[in-house]
Amino acid sequence: MKKSKLSDREVLNLMDSQDKESIQLRHEYLKLPEDSISRKVIVRSDNLYRIRDSRLIEIKEMVWSIKNIKVKIGTRLKPQLMSGIITEILPDQPGLRMNKDEMELYIEHQQKVAWSIAKDIVTRLKELRSVVDHKDYDGVYPLPLKKYEEYVERVDNKIQELGYNIFETIHEKLLNL
Repeated sequence: MKKSKLSDREVLNLMDSQDKESIQLRHEYLKLPEDSISRKVIVRSDNLYRIRDSRLIEIKEMVWSIKNIKVKIGTRLKPQLMSGIITEILPDQPGLRMNKDEMELYIEHQQKVAWSIAKDIVTRLKELRSVVDHKDYDGVYPLPLKKYEEYVERVDNKIQELGYNIFETIHEKLLNL
């Protein structure tokens, strides 16, 4: 059986707009002088950099959110609960203060939110992994494997300092109950 070849037009029809944009940028890039600012702009607008930078920012914000929740619980919510002087307002009923039971539920909810954010960091790390060891237009690796692994270790250590083990398996978690 003879394989049919697709024409250039058929190939273009099968491509999505991002692929077409990438090819167009590559053609523009090759025409520009090596040290031009336009060439640098094209390199920095490469999807590899966009994905890398957005995931790094998201992960940083997620770690900050977890830390913020932990600080809020430790410095404001639990001391109010321990002292019996609760000044925290119900989120859905402005002007009404929480009672002891509501405060306990609120603290538990905040802890679950922090844990949920911590677990979601693994997803962002996986998305970041998609750009590892891929070359940009200049043949540079925006994120080499070694740097990625060092970054994952730093994130994991930071999250563990905050009291979460993002790489703990469900089996390990069940054994610790």
